Amino acid sequence: MSPEEKQRMIHIRIDNGVHKELRKVAAEYDLTIQEIVSGAVEETVEDHEIELQLERRREKLERRHERIERRAMEIEKRRVDGREPITVEIESEFEVNDESQSDSLMAKLLKIEKSVDTISIQIEELKAVLGTRD
Repeated sequence: MSPEEKQRMIHIRIDNGVHKELRKVAAEYDLTIQEIVSGAVEETVEDHEIELQLERRREKLERRHERIERRAMEIEKRRVDGREPITVEIESEFEVNDESQSDSLMAKLLKIEKSVDTISIQIEELKAVLGTRD
């Protein structure tokens, strides 16, 4: 099968002004309008797929953050109640496959770290209000 046979065709309607600009760009870059539009559609679809993946990861991190926050509050409550705290180990649910994912993961970890710092400050403030000491 030739590459053309593997591709699907769609028909779209666009504004006359946009069509005129497309013709200018096509002539300037020695491309067909079809090549320009096809490339733009492919890039847009890829962008949407990436955004969807990021949103899913963001939601997953938020749920994990909420679980950690609840667990931290449970541990602090045990400490305030005079019971021994338990140790919590956090394992990463992400695999880093390339440098861009590593950068993204690092940004997310920094955000989580900031949240944990904020929770720590709030715990200290609660201790002061309750009059308990370490």
